[in-house]
Amino acid sequence: MKKVRTSKSLVNKPIKINKDLYEYVFKTAQKTAEIICQRIEKSDVDEGGIALVFGPQSSGKSLVGMNLIECFNHNGRKVVAAQPWIDRPDVPENKLFSRSGYEMKAISFKDKKDIEKILHDYDVVVIDEAQFTPANLQSYLIKELKLFRDRGGWAVALGLLYTSLGTEFLITDVIKETSDMVFEIKSTCQMCGRKNARYNQRLVNGKPAAVTSPELMPPSPQVQYEPRCGDCYIIVGG
Repeated sequence: MKKVRTSKSLVNKPIKINKDLYEYVFKTAQKTAEIICQRIEKSDVDEGGIALVFGPQSSGKSLVGMNLIECFNHNGRKVVAAQPWIDRPDVPENKLFSRSGYEMKAISFKDKKDIEKILHDYDVVVIDEAQFTPANLQSYLIKELKLFRDRGGWAVALGLLYTSLGTEFLITDVIKETSDMVFEIKSTCQMCGRKNARYNQRLVNGKPAAVTSPELMPPSPQVQYEPRCGDCYIIVGG
């Protein structure tokens, strides 16, 4: 993980950022990772599980994953970070990336063979951006996650639950129902400033996108996303 501070600092103490505006995000990410890490460390060798951490952008999901990687890099369990390959500028290939500027090496899976290899070679698998898993791989990933758990492996999925259209990503919802641990983390609403943003607001040319727009639209100069609370989140009818 790269930035001014070393990656180890993420595990040892919260990171100080300008004006402490988002310090609570780092604290929440650290605490969430600690809870998951302790649960896994206390489990028997043949006891596996699935955990889900969901929230909007800038809520610290990737930071949870990075903290977990650091945790298990020092306790003897083989751990890896993974994510679906998708042609989006905000999901770089083979890299776990946080909007706070931290990054960490990851494996981008493109097909069933990639998924199978990841879930057979490691004890703990952290999957970021789970909601972007291609439709043709979703049912296979769910099946392999369950088998992985049955073999004593631990999988931690990170991602969005709510789409920018007010619906739920199907695979995240299924993982949520399948998980042994579920954590919702929140961000700062970009409209009112409250620390309870649950949704990603899609803006097209600065205006809320219509509900008839595609479910997935990568960010661009015209398309932007920002975290919003329930009171400030807007859905425009078709």
